[in-house]
Amino acid sequence: MEFLVHNISHSDLILELTGDSALKTSRNATSLLARPKFSLFNIVSQSIVQQLDKLLTPVQADTYEREMDSPRFQLRERCVSTCHPVGFRYSHPPCVSYFQRRRRLDVKPINLESFPLELSDFQLRASDETIAEVESSWKHIRITACFFPLLGILVPKWLQVLADVHSAESQQLLYLISGAGIPRNASHSICGNSTEYTAALMSKFVSAYYPNIHVTQIHSGSNIFRSHSPSSFALLSYPCCSYDDNVQFMTRQLRPVLEAHRDLLVTKVGDHWKSHFHLTIAYADGPPARLSALNAALRVYQPSYLHVWQLKTFWHEKKLSLDDVDFHPFENVEATPAVAVADLHDAPLVARAVDEIKAFRDQFVQGEHLGEVGQFWLRKSRKPVLAVLLVEKRTSSGDVQVVVHRGMNC
Repeated sequence: MEFLVHNISHSDLILELTGDSALKTSRNATSLLARPKFSLFNIVSQSIVQQLDKLLTPVQADTYEREMDSPRFQLRERCVSTCHPVGFRYSHPPCVSYFQRRRRLDVKPINLESFPLELSDFQLRASDETIAEVESSWKHIRITACFFPLLGILVPKWLQVLADVHSAESQQLLYLISGAGIPRNASHSICGNSTEYTAALMSKFVSAYYPNIHVTQIHSGSNIFRSHSPSSFALLSYPCCSYDDNVQFMTRQLRPVLEAHRDLLVTKVGDHWKSHFHLTIAYADGPPARLSALNAALRVYQPSYLHVWQLKTFWHEKKLSLDDVDFHPFENVEATPAVAVADLHDAPLVARAVDEIKAFRDQFVQGEHLGEVGQFWLRKSRKPVLAVLLVEKRTSSGDVQVVVHRGMNC
């Protein structure tokens, strides 16, 4: 089984807005890239989801390579044979013939007038001069396409990695994690910035273009992120997050789903389940507390990582590049190297724990054949697991005493 876990942020969705006239200040363009503003993400995504029950036109983007040896990592000329899906289109482009339009059964674009939305509710990818022209000349504005630039490079890169390690035929499972942050403006909806419907959009995207990947959506609700600061680093980032709440969400909702798959593998292949269970975490955009809790909760599975180090290539250049994603095996990023016991001078409790587990091991080996341990408790597995727990307790006199607890499997 191959797992990819991706935490959804507002960087995951980009829209195309189309007006009713060409823009002289933008080379006669009739459409612009845009993002919903923070507290309108939910209603915009929900409106698009309602349209996705109909047949859509696929949108592919040419994939470019970067000049990795150059100081600014410029994009090389595109390779036509490596186009990848990047989103859905709601209306035909002007160059499509009438016959092609009839065969494609395009979905009608979404008129902003149909919803309580205005142009000011979006952040446009345009100069101030172009924005002023849009405000004065575009009377009827439609959402004509939606793009998923991060997923558009993460999934192909992940599949490329699986092919490289000869695991392309394994079962592929994608977990999309969504959530919501409490808005700074008390008049805004508490779930207005939710990425739950963005997850639904991305799920439909993957199902349409990558049918072999099974998608699971996990939503954390609207109480995970807590905003206390009036300032923000970026429009699309969550300003402050509760680490404890995120840890509880990961351990109570995400990990049990993964553990169910692990238990299924254990029943099939026993102790060899680790060789059939491979987890990859996508490090893209998102609140630090969310990503940190995700990493901490899943570290037990020794995950690999897909790091998106360029988040806005599509936003700025309308191009994709798989070079924007780096793959890092767990062994290369593990930050807790092994330490020799003789070097534990500055960690007396760790040294004490090592001494205690050695003493426990020696005593167990000496008495393993006695009593019921070997004859009953370990009669099936024959694989004892020993553990020690050191607890610091303050006595009535005020002194701190270390109490050692021993345990083993049964």
